[in-house]
Amino acid sequence: HIVVGQFGSGWLYQLPGLGSKMGYWDLGTGGTITLTVPNQVAPDRCKYVWLQVILFKDITQPPAVGVSGAVKLQEQEVTVETVSTGGWWVLDQSVWRLPQSQASDTGTITSSVRWGSVVDQVLADTVSAPTFDSLAQVKAQSVGTLLEVVGPIVTRKFETFFYMQDPDRMAGIRVNCPASQLPAEGTVPWVLGTIRNIDGELVIDQASVMAGSAVTMPGALGMNGRATSTGLIARGLLVRLWGRASVPNPASSTFLVQDGSPQPVVVERHGIQPPADGANIALTGVLCVSNAGTVLRVNSSSPISVWP
Repeated sequence: HIVVGQFGSGWLYQLPGLGSKMGYWDLGTGGTITLTVPNQVAPDRCKYVWLQVILFKDITQPPAVGVSGAVKLQEQEVTVETVSTGGWWVLDQSVWRLPQSQASDTGTITSSVRWGSVVDQVLADTVSAPTFDSLAQVKAQSVGTLLEVVGPIVTRKFETFFYMQDPDRMAGIRVNCPASQLPAEGTVPWVLGTIRNIDGELVIDQASVMAGSAVTMPGALGMNGRATSTGLIARGLLVRLWGRASVPNPASSTFLVQDGSPQPVVVERHGIQPPADGANIALTGVLCVSNAGTVLRVNSSSPISVWP
């Protein structure tokens, strides 16, 4: 539903000063575009709403965007076209969260009350998902399940993924996400993604991640090498190991640590220098799975300690 405000020209096919785009609305001052998106009622599921608005910026200003009853989690702006006569078209994308799915969602775009707004396109996309605060519960879900997780703490982050674990250390999990969305270690983010099995490891894949508040990070579990692959394996958890390093190739991203257990532990390093071959070391990282089997992934958050 579109209401053109004062001084607005309404729908325009094309103006020479607005570049190559065709078919847009000059909303004037205080004009509105209202979208009502029908949905199924699901009290036990949260709802995410993505709103994308393509608008023109020069003396005209971006409209105010909102979703009724929702909390805005994220917003970003991307330039679509720069106009040679001045100004540019941009895409404004915002992400909103509703605590539960309801009969319909209402998004509203309101033009600037002073300078007006010109809007080319509005796109609304919604998704609902069950919410969990425990990774132990998450790991019990079927592969392919889309879900939201709020409550676990980020323990380590890497290039395009991070690990988080329950505050009571009941379970931990890897989360794959864009590098631009990596949360800070020691925070509690919102995570929306799909359960996958990758290289034998359950992960939350193709996740959308929204930053959360900082909390106290759980301490690492002290373990010997045997405990990393037998009994109740602490996969996905922050752990600390001790032993003698075996570093045949310092340029390799992996090396071994041996404490007398039947099998050495493979250490996968990220942004950290390897120790000297034969050094006695202590190191902290996340116990996980790769093509090499059980590995300990370490980064610069916990430098490798060496003693004589």
